[in-house]
Amino acid sequence: MDADLAFSVQGLATRSAAGVSFRDLVFQVRRGEAVGITAIGAADLSGLLAVLAGFEKPDAGEIRWDGLSSVHIETASSPRLRYRLEREQRLKAGFLTVAANLLNNLSLFDNIALPLRYHFNPPSAAVTRRVGPLMETLRLSEDAFRRPAGLPRGVRRSAQLARAMVMEPPLLFLDGRFLDTDPVSVSTMIAALKNWLAEGKLTLVASAHDVSLLLTLVTRLLVLHDGKLQGSLGAADLARTYRSNDPGSLLGILEAKQSAPP
Repeated sequence: MDADLAFSVQGLATRSAAGVSFRDLVFQVRRGEAVGITAIGAADLSGLLAVLAGFEKPDAGEIRWDGLSSVHIETASSPRLRYRLEREQRLKAGFLTVAANLLNNLSLFDNIALPLRYHFNPPSAAVTRRVGPLMETLRLSEDAFRRPAGLPRGVRRSAQLARAMVMEPPLLFLDGRFLDTDPVSVSTMIAALKNWLAEGKLTLVASAHDVSLLLTLVTRLLVLHDGKLQGSLGAADLARTYRSNDPGSLLGILEAKQSAPP
């Protein structure tokens, strides 16, 4: 196995109630990389992201999270082994969606600490050492002991990002719609994500139909159309050529890239 490989998909297929959503998907993500996924036309990107993150099962194919195979989980020889592998997978992959609500009966601090306490129940001092710096990085310290209800959406989403990162997962799967909030919060979250990526603490996979939500964050964009992967574009080149609000232009950019001389 390639030691630099953080995540891979081989022959992946998913099916929605309306029929086949995606098929024959094959791609890899290297450690420290930030990869975006977009689709031209109607496609359930949120459902695909849930499958990639391990929260839903694929209909076919294999996913590997930092070396752990979805096939090995599904074919575990005992319930006990399967539980251990599923727990290992949860610790490897953070998953952040617009539906990942905070609990209004807990403070922001306790919301962020919840996964840490659930999985390991460390001493209070250890929880503070882990949660405190996250809250400082995401500018949440002033609201640490307030309840989420009534707080601005950007503050709540920053807290959701902190909660997703409190276990220090090597992989984070991010619904790009999560970044559709106020500019100050978005700038803070993107700066934190870029810093974690630069420090080698994180590998990121983000999806969005609105490519503009991804261009400031990812370095490579995978383009899906008619349920299949059409190709990959460098985000730097894409930023110079992509026409906003015209997803179809992505196909033209791909065609130009593929027809260019080597």
